[in-house]
Amino acid sequence: MGRPRKYPLPADAEPEPEEEAEELDLDSLPDEQLVEEVLARPFIKLTPRMWQVLNDMARDLALADDDEAKRRHRQLRSRLGRATHQESHPGCQRVQINVPALRRHDGPGVWYVTINERKYFGLVEVDECTARTIAEEVHKFNQVEANRKSETQHAIDLDTGAMLADRIQAIKQA
Repeated sequence: MGRPRKYPLPADAEPEPEEEAEELDLDSLPDEQLVEEVLARPFIKLTPRMWQVLNDMARDLALADDDEAKRRHRQLRSRLGRATHQESHPGCQRVQINVPALRRHDGPGVWYVTINERKYFGLVEVDECTARTIAEEVHKFNQVEANRKSETQHAIDLDTGAMLADRIQAIKQA
C-alpha cells in the first residue's frame, strides 16, 4: 500500500468497470486473444470461461524457464489473484455452519479448525467451498482421534523378541 494521493484524480480518469455486452463478445474469442484482451482490461469482470483460460495458461507457463514466460505467468497470476470469489467460484453461495471445537479424549487442550491462519469456531457464515473444507478437516480429526482411542491400533511392539529384520521393516513402515 502506498501513501494517499496528494491531488485527486480527475473524474474522467477514474477507471470504470467494462460493460457486460463486451464480455459476451470476448468469450467468443480464441484463447490467446481472450488472454490478451483480459490483461489489457484490468477492471473487466471475469466470466467462467475467462477464468478457466487464464488459469490454464498460467499452469502451462508455471515451469517455463525463459524470462518472457515468467513475466507472462506473473501477469496471469496477478490478474487471477485480483479476481473476486464469485468470479473464481461462480454460483458459490454463503452458508452457515456450526464448527465444533476439536478436543482430545485423554487430555486438556482445544484445537480450532484453521484455514489460512483464520480460526473457525461456533456458528459462522462462510462460502460453500470453505464449509466443505471445514467439514473435511473436522472429519479428518475425528478419524485420527478414533484411531488413536481404539484398542486395535496398528502399533507393533518392537521389544518382544521380534526378529531384527521384522523390527527394521516395522520402523521403515512407521
